[in-house]
Amino acid sequence: MTPRARPGDQRSRVHGVLSLLLLAACGLAATGLPASAQARYDESVATDSRLPRHPLEEQALSQPEAVLRQLPPLLAAARAKGNWRELALLYLAQSNACRVIADWPCQRDASAQASVAASAAGQPILRIRALVGQSRAMIAMQDFTRGEKLLGDAELLLKTSRSPELSADVYLAYSSLSWSLGKHALSAEYAAKGLAVLPADVALPMQTRLLRNQARAQAQLGQSRAAQASLDRARVLTARFHDPKLSAEILIETARMARLSGDIAAQRDSGQAVLALAGQLKNSQLEGLGHEVLGLAALDTGEGALAGRELGIAYRSFRALGQKRDELRVLRELIRISVDQGKDAATVNAMVRRFLDIDGEIERSDRAKASDDFDARLEYAERELDVLRLKDEAVLAAERERTLAERNQLAGGVVAFAIAMLLVLGGFYLLQRRSNQRLKATLALLRESEARAHDLLNMSSGFVFLHDPQGRLLLVNPAAAQALGQPSETMVGRSLQDFQPRVGREAFSNYLQRVRDEGQDQGVFLVRSGGGEHRHWRYSSRLSAPEDGRAYVIGNAVDVTDQVQETRALHEQSLRDALTGCYNRRQLDVFEGAQGTRGWGVLTMDLDHFKQVNDSQGHDRGDQVLIEFVRFLSERVRIGDAVVRLGGDEFVILLSSGDAAMLHASAARLRDDALVAPSRFSVGEALREGSEALAETIARADAAMYAARAAARSGNSA
Repeated sequence: MTPRARPGDQRSRVHGVLSLLLLAACGLAATGLPASAQARYDESVATDSRLPRHPLEEQALSQPEAVLRQLPPLLAAARAKGNWRELALLYLAQSNACRVIADWPCQRDASAQASVAASAAGQPILRIRALVGQSRAMIAMQDFTRGEKLLGDAELLLKTSRSPELSADVYLAYSSLSWSLGKHALSAEYAAKGLAVLPADVALPMQTRLLRNQARAQAQLGQSRAAQASLDRARVLTARFHDPKLSAEILIETARMARLSGDIAAQRDSGQAVLALAGQLKNSQLEGLGHEVLGLAALDTGEGALAGRELGIAYRSFRALGQKRDELRVLRELIRISVDQGKDAATVNAMVRRFLDIDGEIERSDRAKASDDFDARLEYAERELDVLRLKDEAVLAAERERTLAERNQLAGGVVAFAIAMLLVLGGFYLLQRRSNQRLKATLALLRESEARAHDLLNMSSGFVFLHDPQGRLLLVNPAAAQALGQPSETMVGRSLQDFQPRVGREAFSNYLQRVRDEGQDQGVFLVRSGGGEHRHWRYSSRLSAPEDGRAYVIGNAVDVTDQVQETRALHEQSLRDALTGCYNRRQLDVFEGAQGTRGWGVLTMDLDHFKQVNDSQGHDRGDQVLIEFVRFLSERVRIGDAVVRLGGDEFVILLSSGDAAMLHASAARLRDDALVAPSRFSVGEALREGSEALAETIARADAAMYAARAAARSGNSA
């Protein structure tokens, strides 16, 4: 049954709100406001937040790609001057621009660089912002364990550098994390906490995001009225600042609420508005979400063909971005539509296989991420060990104090009651004996606790080691000693650097410096095994500096050599042609995904009469001609362009620039140098038209090549 829309007066009200929201999102920056009005608007955007920001960070909300083009020289200048605060602000601006265009790896890396620069500048507020940004990127990439750990680090810094706005930002990130994990009640609770700590007129975009999270969580919990109220508050706030991406996110939530209430017109208006903002921001993820909204609206009205087209566009967008969970959600609807429309079994089977492949990848990824809990469990065990040690020390100190008090009492009794000396001495003897027994029992418990800790280290299959801040080993568990080919007792006192190859020693010095500066470090370093092999250890280390003892570093590691080698081998095998060393057909998908909506150029080449070379001179000579031809092409393309062997004697050059002049110049360069090529060849060229697929551009280039070959042969015949 097709859902019915709401009455006309309510629909008009919804449409009016959507129009105002779209005006707030898109129109203010392009309507030609007077300079004074525009300045007041920019000032209001800048002053609603009390956190330090670079002007480019605000510009990134509406012009992310322009900001990304401006940043490289500014970053280089700040780094050359050693201006760490400026460098941190610039990296935060880069992180915000990457967030707007949904480039999560870029956001993660820029936030990590901002964290390093903020630490060097002694700016804890900037470092907290960087940690939250890095956490958001990890959560968007479904790496929930590392995302939560980064939020925990940000919370620790907030204890010494209090900021209501940053506290709200952390609550916002926890709310998004809870939503991703399907914990909707917890997501709504964190959003409410974030709203509670913010003053009314501070950080309006953050308040809007918190209201968005609260609305979608309330909707999932069946609290439709509360969800609508939260969404209405978010719409009112978006009219007071300029953030197109956030406006698009509010529109998406509006569409979801409209679908729950059966308002098809509001769904479609929201979807079209999201597509307009996606085009403005060149954000492929928003484009996919907009088409998904339109596809679901068509599905609700029974327009199967339109729903299939819109959802198909959304599916291709999510697949190009590698958004597996979004792709899986849309693909589920496409399979249902294909079955309802009675499409051929081959098409449906292909969709089902893709669905099962993605579902399996997500399941394997979730299992792999679960292994990251090892570090957390080890840290917990270490803390438990510290707690036991402190408890034992407290019991021992209490026993000592009580024994001393009893001795003083007995001594006073001896002086005051000399007549009862023998009785007092007898009583003292008994009490002393009892006290010694308790002391022995306490020491036995302490030794037992230490024995358990020692057994835990010996039984651990991971590599556990302790060293001082200069890198000299204090303790090595049997697993680590066996991996390094040395007895545990002979390694104590030696530097851990002695067990590393020469190429890894500079990295080890940097590791010690980071541990001393930041109190912890994690990563991968090289070690030399007992057999002389170089092994990769993924480590996590923490500095402990007790007040009553010398500082030491405790670390744990696992051997990831096989994973590193397999990853390198698989990557090389998957993208390279075994004979010529150039790229193979798999590079086409990589290139197309990386380009997104940008243009490209294509040059296709076939060797003329190559079959005659194989037939007359043998296949070995044919292979040699192919190798030399790849060398010929590689010497005549720009850095960043790719030479791909499609198969046999067919090649294609992928030009990342969509400039017609550059394409013609590249083709002319090949034709001019044809006499020095190892074989005669024909060339075809084509530029991407609109949003066509790479395969279509290659097909047009092939047609041009065959036409040029036919024309050349016709001219020779004449």
